[in-house]
Amino acid sequence: MIQGSVVVNGVAGSNSVTLPQGGLVLVGVSQSKQSAPNVMTMPIDSQNNAVFIVGTTDTPHTPIIPFQYNTTGQVITFDLLNAQQVAIYYGIPDADAPSLYDFAGVYSSISIPASTTTVSGSVNFPINSVLTGIYVDTTNSYLQITIQTGLGFALTYLALGNGNGTPVSVGNLKIPTLLSFTGSTASNTAATVGLVVFYYEYGG
Repeated sequence: MIQGSVVVNGVAGSNSVTLPQGGLVLVGVSQSKQSAPNVMTMPIDSQNNAVFIVGTTDTPHTPIIPFQYNTTGQVITFDLLNAQQVAIYYGIPDADAPSLYDFAGVYSSISIPASTTTVSGSVNFPINSVLTGIYVDTTNSYLQITIQTGLGFALTYLALGNGNGTPVSVGNLKIPTLLSFTGSTASNTAATVGLVVFYYEYGG
């Protein structure tokens, strides 16, 4: 149950917001629509971040993303890939609300020059992580991302442009600490951008 919220016009990079008092339970977050894929990251601990995503302007809505997280102080810090208005909600979490740990993830933002049809990149994971989900979005007409999952097998994710901000479960796949990916996209007369988010569980 939402009991209150704080809203901030966030800037690209580091942000902070002050809650009315310490010890409140965070129960959700929502973000304004964007003209390009965007992410908000919130620290879980010194090595891991929760990653919240919002689709592009074709997204029908940007609903509240529920979770539960017990705060100790009044100041909440978070980072934004792009400047965006963010609302953070506090109150009493639903019994089945996911933990902030369920959003542990890493991401790669991809600049796609005009006439480019291939992309590549890499992300770093903590030791003993398993991949649990993937999300891809782009302002291009499509973006296809491929990763190697071991034993000669590959996993490919195809996303059409302007997604709805919903990650897809991929099961618990063992991954290296440095995961490389390749991809393909449509040739475009103008530069476009892509976003790849990988969700994981760690400490196993």
